[in-house]
Amino acid sequence: MISLIILNNKFELTYGINNMVIRNHVLYRNIYNNFFDNIALLDGITECSQASSYFLKQPLDITANEKKNVTYLFKIINKAIKDKCEDEYLKIIASLNDLLNEVSNYLDVDIEYDEVDFSKLLQSFNVKYGEEDKNYIELLTSFINTINVVNKPKLFISFNLSNLLTNDEYNLLKEELLIKQIILLDVLISPQDKINNEKTFVIDDDYCII
Repeated sequence: MISLIILNNKFELTYGINNMVIRNHVLYRNIYNNFFDNIALLDGITECSQASSYFLKQPLDITANEKKNVTYLFKIINKAIKDKCEDEYLKIIASLNDLLNEVSNYLDVDIEYDEVDFSKLLQSFNVKYGEEDKNYIELLTSFINTINVVNKPKLFISFNLSNLLTNDEYNLLKEELLIKQIILLDVLISPQDKINNEKTFVIDDDYCII
């Protein structure tokens, strides 16, 4: 399990949403801009690096269709086709080759072409994660799940995410994180009522933990 150390105090983070409320605005800005200068994270006795965490600083501006994620999507599609549909795929490629040869004969022009690059083929179809018909909480959970599979971070770190969610959305996100055994640390400048019964660390204006 992941532990958080701040101001010489240690807290255990659990699966789901962990809230850290910062009432000192200067400290909040410092944590936002330089998280690991102010907070240490431990996985057992091993200190977590910045690379092992995923920062969600702009929770209203998210998409799973970042280059690394789409590359991973192409990879798993390619594997699925090889495992389950390779014969059908090879038939399609053979038909395309036949079509090009037929066109070459029709035009009386010699043409050359390379073997099909599967990634470029998917790019030509603009294959990506479906996001158009998702509401915000569906988009958010899908995004977190995708990042969790592709990047495998030890935890997610967000800023004021809880303040952007309705009570129902908050509970849906919490349930999804618990099911997937994902740790989310949400750093807040001011809490909403929904987190009163959640695991919450509060640091007041005098840098005291209450």
